[in-house]
Amino acid sequence: MASGPWVAGGYRGAQVGALTRFAQGRLYTGDAGFLLDGEVFVLGRMGDSTKVRGRSLYAEDVEARLAAIPGVPAGPVVVVFGRFDGLDTVAAVVERERGAWVEPAARRLRSQTGRSTRVLILEVPRHAIPRTSSGKPRRRLLAQELMEGRLSATTLLDWRQAGS
Repeated sequence: MASGPWVAGGYRGAQVGALTRFAQGRLYTGDAGFLLDGEVFVLGRMGDSTKVRGRSLYAEDVEARLAAIPGVPAGPVVVVFGRFDGLDTVAAVVERERGAWVEPAARRLRSQTGRSTRVLILEVPRHAIPRTSSGKPRRRLLAQELMEGRLSATTLLDWRQAGS
């Protein structure tokens, strides 16, 4: 939340109760973070996280951990969380073909999210990941397209249960 004379008067078309909104003269950014010694530390977007074993797990953090695996592309990998086909799911959407990186990436996703979470790794055509005008991934739109079956993707891996 931010307030003060430098904060704009409002967002065009902002919905009441949306993550990013104005209320009572304050801007609610939808970001999760904290203030320490007068400095703001942003952890991630509230809508781009999930709870795992009582702690928040942010998509950006998972993407960074995936990017550390040899062969995983750092830029065109986007992680989304949600309930797909009735299962708690973590999906990594990539603009890259299958390779030796897929199973290590799936193991990393499973270790981050727990054995009961479905792990999906999907390949989409180049430039198919929706982005903002500044190039940031639009995770909620991507998750919605996946949930509604509108995402044109090839499934590289689908672990639906702990033993898979």
